[in-house]
Amino acid sequence: MGAGASQPDTRATRRKSDVVAKSKFSSTIDKENNELNENGKKETKIIKVTPAPTEISANSTNKDSANPKSNASNTANSATVDGTVNSNTGDSSGTANSNVNTGTLDFNKMAETAKSSLGISNSSAADPAPPTNNVAAAPKLVIVVKQGPTKAEPTQEEMQQKQELALKRIQEFLAKSTLSLSTYKSRSIQEIHEEMSFYRKAYSAMYGAQSEFLQSYRLEVSKLLIADGRYVPLVCEITAEALKKKTYLNDDGQVIKEVHNLLETLLVCTMNYTDCADMMRRAFCQHEEFVKVIADKLLELFPKHKDGTLIKVEESYVKRMIGAAHNMAILSENIPIMRSHGYVKACEPYLDSNTELHKLSAVATLADLVNEDECDMLNSNEGSIKFMLKKLSNASKRANRRDAGWSAAELGRTVGRLARNDGNKKLLVELGCLPLLLTLIVSEVKIEREEAMESLWVLAFDDVNKQKMVSEPNLIETIERIGKTSTGKMKKMSQGIFWTLQKTLRNEDQFKHLVKTVEKKKEETKKKDDKAKEDKVRGHVMISYQWDHQAVLKQVSSSLRENSHQVWMDIDNMEGSTLQAMASAIEGAEAVIICMSQKYKDSPNCRAEAEYAFQLRRPIIPLIMERGYRPDGWLGFILGAKLFYDFSGKYSFETRIDGLMKAVKQVYDPTAVAEEEPKPNLVTATDEVDTPVIQKQSAVLVNSSKPKNSNQEDTDRIMKWTAKDVAKWLQKYNLQGNQKLCKLSGKEIVFLQNLKDEAPECFYRTLETKLGIQQLNQLVDFTEAIQDFTI
Repeated sequence: MGAGASQPDTRATRRKSDVVAKSKFSSTIDKENNELNENGKKETKIIKVTPAPTEISANSTNKDSANPKSNASNTANSATVDGTVNSNTGDSSGTANSNVNTGTLDFNKMAETAKSSLGISNSSAADPAPPTNNVAAAPKLVIVVKQGPTKAEPTQEEMQQKQELALKRIQEFLAKSTLSLSTYKSRSIQEIHEEMSFYRKAYSAMYGAQSEFLQSYRLEVSKLLIADGRYVPLVCEITAEALKKKTYLNDDGQVIKEVHNLLETLLVCTMNYTDCADMMRRAFCQHEEFVKVIADKLLELFPKHKDGTLIKVEESYVKRMIGAAHNMAILSENIPIMRSHGYVKACEPYLDSNTELHKLSAVATLADLVNEDECDMLNSNEGSIKFMLKKLSNASKRANRRDAGWSAAELGRTVGRLARNDGNKKLLVELGCLPLLLTLIVSEVKIEREEAMESLWVLAFDDVNKQKMVSEPNLIETIERIGKTSTGKMKKMSQGIFWTLQKTLRNEDQFKHLVKTVEKKKEETKKKDDKAKEDKVRGHVMISYQWDHQAVLKQVSSSLRENSHQVWMDIDNMEGSTLQAMASAIEGAEAVIICMSQKYKDSPNCRAEAEYAFQLRRPIIPLIMERGYRPDGWLGFILGAKLFYDFSGKYSFETRIDGLMKAVKQVYDPTAVAEEEPKPNLVTATDEVDTPVIQKQSAVLVNSSKPKNSNQEDTDRIMKWTAKDVAKWLQKYNLQGNQKLCKLSGKEIVFLQNLKDEAPECFYRTLETKLGIQQLNQLVDFTEAIQDFTI
């Protein structure tokens, strides 16, 4: 979201493989979990016994009559398999056993005892059946389920006490533990496994609590483990080594049970903890060897997974690894790392997996990872997307809001993540996602409502989808009602959807009223612009950004104000509706600073801001806030070939801010910067919209420092180079075959060296897009040439 907090964790309550395992840890925290069914209600099993008229010896060998002790025991055991039999059933079994010890079984007495212990009147038991022959009839046991009293929901105070107890135990365990990267190799596999099993069980200790408490508890556990500093590095190193060297197999290819058990626990822990907190996603992804090994292993194991020859333990590893990959990709800052280690290539084959849930994991992972150029791999895989939508439909109908472990909220989010690439937007609507999202936006679960509403907003940016959304029965009416009755995030998103759909809504009589405010604002804006031109009033600088980067942009804002510029940031000017505030800010802006990152590009709120600034033809100055990020899709179109200013942290703030100040100054007074120091007009961008065409804008040099290792005399000499001098210089580095390079002037070559020193990302982008240097050997040659001007 444009000006909101980072995405909330959407899988905090997913059922994991170890969630129902009872352990000393979890049973200490919640002793009654085993008495509850999945709806949180206590159940009682009543055993009705139809007794035989005669006593049967416990030692009877009559093969037509099963051993009563065995039968009673087996029946009791079978009753406890589903986990809903309480102690009363155990009491009944105990009664049977006590009768056996006397040498005979009196079924009448057993029935009365069972009824008495359960508070059942005599009339509720079946009358004894008369004997039909001289052979004693075998007892007939009938299991009847009676709904007992509903267990009262634990109070906030009780849940808080349980959480505090669980967290205290973890703190005590960490304080006593001596396992670390420097000591684990001296420990036995069993010792390491026991400690790691504790963390696995700790994750599930509050299972059965309300989702908010469960999420809160797991977040606190994550904080403890991150603060301790040993857990994640240990898991990453041991896991990476075991997978890379296949230490879970002996020389004959047989599974070594101890190593497999440890590795399985580590992978489950990785999947679980990356599922519950951004800090864990970040921490795991910082261990690049671990990240690389997971990707390599997924790619390596797929052929055997596909043809069904993969051994069972490795099938389990695949499930855990692709789940962990999906979780890590949820955090946008992890995406460049994961892409660099080949996760797109590693996950793509699993779209063709024979296991539907692996397909779903692959779709969800790739939805976060792929760029606009790669989205065809998802667009062409309709089957996987249909399966995902089917799971969403199922989950939205179930009481626990899940299907196959996937929550409705998470699946709703996946729709939005798929839709962030424009190529997928039409397909999702064609496959029927709109009625499913409509169901979610009226859900009782807050996170479901928010994820679905944001997904609808993202889908609304496609022109074909606009009409389909307006035509979808009850969709617009429901969004309107939500906008009127909600506050905060939901209200803002409902307004955003109508803002994006305004042209389509205007053509529908029943919805014209929804865009009257927008029309009025546009008319007011035109009048303001005309008056400002007459009065020569200059506007402010608007900073359009995603909240993750607020801290550094506050510094930018302060620097602009120190240079006598008025600045608008949404932390300063949030009076009235946030949508109206955004529109007013852009309408009154002299320049708009767009702060690029993956989250900015994916945010419908940020897209609305950037596209509105673009449509109003406001000068745009781009900043890059995330290392390695390159704008594509709609953002790449808006920015064109504009030079950007790197505030990603790669360079110090002080070295970047001067260039930005000059860029802003040039917007207010185009002649001022040119008078200070003439700069070549090498990179330009022509921006086009539906309506008037925006005039060409000259790019601004990031910094005016002179070329490295060069004095003013050298610079002056190069500036005077003729075409013949340029040709000699290019020939020295075998670049004379590139006609675009041959047309460079000496002034442009000096500019390129400045650009390389001060904005290297933009330098290489310019070589590729403007000068046609795409081969690696040519990049190497030109980079060397730009440092050596001897001819």
